[in-house]
Amino acid sequence: MLPRPTHVPRNDANHFSVPTLPVEIWLQILENTQNAELLWNSVRLVSTKHKAYVERVVLSRFIPQASISLSLPRRDPTTGALLYRGQIPGAELSVHYTETGEDKTHVAFRTNKVGHDGISIESLNGVDFLSQRRLEDATSWLWFGCNRAKGVNVTMDKSLYWDESEKTWVWNLDWRKLLNAYVKAKNSKKRPIKSGKTVKKMRRGGVA
Repeated sequence: MLPRPTHVPRNDANHFSVPTLPVEIWLQILENTQNAELLWNSVRLVSTKHKAYVERVVLSRFIPQASISLSLPRRDPTTGALLYRGQIPGAELSVHYTETGEDKTHVAFRTNKVGHDGISIESLNGVDFLSQRRLEDATSWLWFGCNRAKGVNVTMDKSLYWDESEKTWVWNLDWRKLLNAYVKAKNSKKRPIKSGKTVKKMRRGGVA
């Protein structure tokens, strides 16, 4: 639970002041908040200090729990023409957070060295199987923790490269842009639902 704001007198009821708490207390409160969307959409916008608190918590707690599934295409979505002849087991490949860059802005997501079926990722590399273009054409499903079902499709520019020393594909990205894409996708899924009474009233010519 986030602390309740301290309300000011009624003549200024549209405004409220934020409780003054030590940084450690705010961080502890925010770290116990399970909803990344709430933190990013609301708390982060309260003040410059709260923006710094939220970004610190999101980078240290939420981003390390992030995973992205890349749904690998075989055909052109417009024409249906076959683009990639090779079939990848499961038709997808997941990348997981591995590290944060020195600039604290970019983070690295990597594939595993071996797929779920025991086949090495390196052996799948090739124009018709697993190429940079095919990975970058893939749709991206982002989720946090173990609950993949609560994820969303995110739209972001992708730039992956093959790390020969680690034998994995790497996607370096701006984690703030990733959160913005996540929140935008979450918001787009929300649709206002009118009650049955409101719909009936509208049909009868009433004002909703």
